[in-house]
Amino acid sequence: MKRLRRWLFNLAAGVSLVALVGAILLRGRGHHYMDQLVYRGKARVLSIAALDAWIGVALSPQLIRNGNVGWQYSTSASRDLKPSDLTSADALHVLGFVYDRRRFVLQGDRDRQEFLVFVPHWSLFAGSAIVPACWVLARWRERRVRVAGCCVVCGYDLRASPDRCPECGTAAKAEMTQS
Repeated sequence: MKRLRRWLFNLAAGVSLVALVGAILLRGRGHHYMDQLVYRGKARVLSIAALDAWIGVALSPQLIRNGNVGWQYSTSASRDLKPSDLTSADALHVLGFVYDRRRFVLQGDRDRQEFLVFVPHWSLFAGSAIVPACWVLARWRERRVRVAGCCVVCGYDLRASPDRCPECGTAAKAEMTQS
């Protein structure tokens, strides 16, 4: 079980590190280009856009029913757009995060809503750096305990009994008996 937990933690750290590198590259690319990934469903449109310093997500009603359902990617030259350019005046702004909900009525149709969320890149950096930082700290602590001649499981001093931990019964590893 411990081996599986460690493997899953290593996997999560690797995936999170890839996400961190992707967020950094997306931030750098955002100075020159605006990338947009759009999913057109039968009733709704989901749009994810990488602006200069934000990732924007919009969920809006499908206004044009032309039968095109699926994913679509587009890129264009950066226009220095900010969330304030795309949201209404009563949008909620907190620490760079923006949330907006707009209602509108089409001719002879019921009222519809559009949801907009903008997330600043710094939050993606911070969120995706947590797991790799925990991984580095765990490996550093493990190495420090091993070099000090202590049991990796419970931290008991193994200088008097280098073969097996008298506290928890764990067998000493080869690199612990050599030091």
